[in-house]
Amino acid sequence: EPAESIHSRDVTLQRATTANLAALRIYSNAIETAYTVSLEETIDQLEQALLLDPDFALAHAKIATYMLAVDGDKSLAQSHFEAATSNMDRLSQREQLYVEAAQAWLETPEKMERRWRLMAQVYPDEISAQYNLGAIRWEYYNDFSGAIAHFRAALEIEPDNGAIFHSLGYCLLAIGETEESLSAFEKARNLAGMTSGLADAYTVIEDYQSAEEILVVNDQLTPGQQIPRITRLISVALDQNFLESAFDLAVEGLRFAENTEAYRSAVGFSGARLAISTRLDTVQFNQELESTIKIVFRLIDENKISSMPTRELALIGKLAARNGQLSTAQQLVDFIAINDDYEENPMSEDYAGLLGAEIAMAEGDLDTAEQLFELIIARSNLFQ
Repeated sequence: EPAESIHSRDVTLQRATTANLAALRIYSNAIETAYTVSLEETIDQLEQALLLDPDFALAHAKIATYMLAVDGDKSLAQSHFEAATSNMDRLSQREQLYVEAAQAWLETPEKMERRWRLMAQVYPDEISAQYNLGAIRWEYYNDFSGAIAHFRAALEIEPDNGAIFHSLGYCLLAIGETEESLSAFEKARNLAGMTSGLADAYTVIEDYQSAEEILVVNDQLTPGQQIPRITRLISVALDQNFLESAFDLAVEGLRFAENTEAYRSAVGFSGARLAISTRLDTVQFNQELESTIKIVFRLIDENKISSMPTRELALIGKLAARNGQLSTAQQLVDFIAINDDYEENPMSEDYAGLLGAEIAMAEGDLDTAEQLFELIIARSNLFQ
């Protein structure tokens, strides 16, 4: 690749093996804008690159990674990973290590971390290694301090990366470093136009006016950006005890998610609607509980959710237990135990354990509840 083309057309071209310069430009633009547009849009761009070079290994690997982030579709992701590895001999050592590390997203968190750590050791300037190590510590282990260390290391490599400041902000917020988190979120907004974290932080500190100003309706938002906006508006309404408004927003979110085929978000909005109904009316709650379970299991049966929504099911079960529907709660615990893989998804065991503790407390069995809580706290610092 001639040196003068590396920064052509205002896009810094990525280091990636492809025989097609146009494909490289599309790929580079997709990576550069991945966290300022929806991941669905990024996937569309990467698929355009594949039309020009069907053997573009890193494009396949990125599509697989983003598909897992969007809806957890492991079968489709696997097909892209297989395409990425089919021409490994064409790739540089750096690209080979990246593809192998990315493929570990299909494996256990321990294997993911091991692969990305190797990438970081061999190529200390590889920003994706530090960022993904931070994401693993945060998302799979709730190790916020460990995640912060990796995100800071990534920012040493690329100090103006707004997406990393966004993730850093959430972890700082989780450990109570509110001022630092606000600063990180401001940088994410200024550098990458990412505003959702800032809205969340303002909600946490009860500055609802600032949160709502950020979340004002924007017709330019994509479906992938509208869903988080509605979710945050629900949080703002609930924090102010505007229950009817929050319920209406949850109904709007459910309708929007199903219409745009964002089925995992549909499960989340169903759970939110159910949670809000507990604060409105007992009869309405019982109706919503039945409706929510039907929606979730219909989406699972129709394979519209490719990975088990354990967290959402545990929330539904918790609400059922707290409202006297113990048999329904127990059925959900049993369903999670049969259908989820705790080794692959370690947090799922914690969510199931929390639900089991809720049932035990509702039954007056405080010793069992305490034992379950102790096991969960030993594994994770999120629930302490």
